Amino acid sequence: MSLPRQIREVSRALIEVATEKGVVAEVILNLKQVNSALLTSPDIAVSLQDQSVPLIERQEALQTALKDAVHIFVKNALLELQRLQLLNHLSSFTEAATSYAKSLTDYQDAVIYSAVKLEEEEKKRIKKILNKKFGGEVGFEERLEPGILGGLIIEAGDWRFDSSLKEQINQLKQHISA
Repeated sequence: MSLPRQIREVSRALIEVATEKGVVAEVILNLKQVNSALLTSPDIAVSLQDQSVPLIERQEALQTALKDAVHIFVKNALLELQRLQLLNHLSSFTEAATSYAKSLTDYQDAVIYSAVKLEEEEKKRIKKILNKKFGGEVGFEERLEPGILGGLIIEAGDWRFDSSLKEQINQLKQHISA
């Protein structure tokens, strides 16, 4: 199934302006967060698209729901999708925006697993290292995984970096038993 033309156009416009301002990773992360929230709360998604409610009221509801939780570019793109009656295509829109970001800016998704929540400075250092490694913008999602005991596991595409304490213990066990 091909995407509606407006989905492609709005996603491209969003990524192009995000690229100009250097906020691609933040925009993609925000889109994924909003998409996830609407997928887990389908009643909210339905009410934001209810044609029996005037558009201005639905847009005010969307703006109120988002408040300052997302970048203004994301908010504006979602309002445009709502105006075009395409908010129900948010998953496709998020995929299209992510795909375009990857082709335009060498954007890369990553997941960072850690035993404890990372400090903001640690996140900034990791982001800088990943941006340099992949030669583009890297957006990452942090996931707590107490089972790794300490250290980090970073996955981006088919690349994996494992400095977890669990992995180090496993390597030590293999070395001792060899």
